[in-house]
Amino acid sequence: MNCYFDPLNRVCKNISGAVANGQELCLTVYSLAENCNKGDFGGIFFTPTPENCVAPTKDLYFQLGKDGEEKKNYLMQRTPFGWTISLKINEIGLYFYRFSFENNENVVCNYYGVGDLMQNGGNDFLLTIYKKAYRTPAWFKGGVMYQIFPDRFYKAGSMPDINGRIQRNWGEDPYYKPNKLGKVLNNDFFGGNFKGVQEKLPYLKELGVTVIYFNPVFEAASNHRYDTSDY
Repeated sequence: MNCYFDPLNRVCKNISGAVANGQELCLTVYSLAENCNKGDFGGIFFTPTPENCVAPTKDLYFQLGKDGEEKKNYLMQRTPFGWTISLKINEIGLYFYRFSFENNENVVCNYYGVGDLMQNGGNDFLLTIYKKAYRTPAWFKGGVMYQIFPDRFYKAGSMPDINGRIQRNWGEDPYYKPNKLGKVLNNDFFGGNFKGVQEKLPYLKELGVTVIYFNPVFEAASNHRYDTSDY
């Protein structure tokens, strides 16, 4: 048996991208016919037909859980093409989901972001639920944005000594090559900080900047801080 699920294809997920809280979300997994090869789709979104799909013979569960919480199972409804479920999620936040059969086979997210059938393991799909009433602030619209990578923008004062950090002198070349194990650690810090940004505000204003977009600023082992240890 083979399955098809692509969260960017509206025949699989009726809402592309993030979903507003309380908005109806419909997810559909297709049961492919034996002669239907997903590789034949190329870059074109799949369209279900009686020729390329078959009616499922076993149950499929939608497993959904908020970040840090245990997933709950929801039995999906069988259709002539596969399985479907409709639901509304009211609590905002980051969620993880997958689809699971009773024999521990799962439809999970592969390297290309589409569903693959796997026995145990595999990566979850991500789902962001945002506040429906949220509106972008008026001052943000039409603004001139300047993105800042804090560690490399400007340093004011000295950098605190923190275990695991390799402190670099301002102006040195960063470490960018893999180590002996083939990994790029990104653990060399130049010490750019908020005080440095404050000192450069007149310069940014002179440029016409009205919005500063920061890369992550929280404590982390890497200088880019996308692997933060504490939000």
